[in-house]
Amino acid sequence: MAKGIKVSKQARPARTGKGTRALRKPARRRAARSRLSAAEIEALFARLAAKMPDPKPELEYINPYTLLVAVVLSAQSTDVGVNKATRPLFASVDSPEKMLAFGHDRLVESAR
Repeated sequence: MAKGIKVSKQARPARTGKGTRALRKPARRRAARSRLSAAEIEALFARLAAKMPDPKPELEYINPYTLLVAVVLSAQSTDVGVNKATRPLFASVDSPEKMLAFGHDRLVESAR
């Protein structure tokens, strides 16, 4: 540090152990988390069930396996995008056995 310049503790470089220096980030204050009682949780779920008695996901699927595949893909894309990709796939591949038989190379080619 240059002589005569004051730097707060939070902005001082910290050794990372690899001979490099990184700036310390200011500590964040965590908000106190309130815990819901069992009765409050039950009331919350009752209100949700009253508003949406039969909720449906936007993802299109045929069976539990295709739902799992769609959910995994939705982590990297929107539901609309996943549906576009899975519609043709699920027409012929709707089980783990069929997915293995389909093969990696054909799967990659079908995605293009």
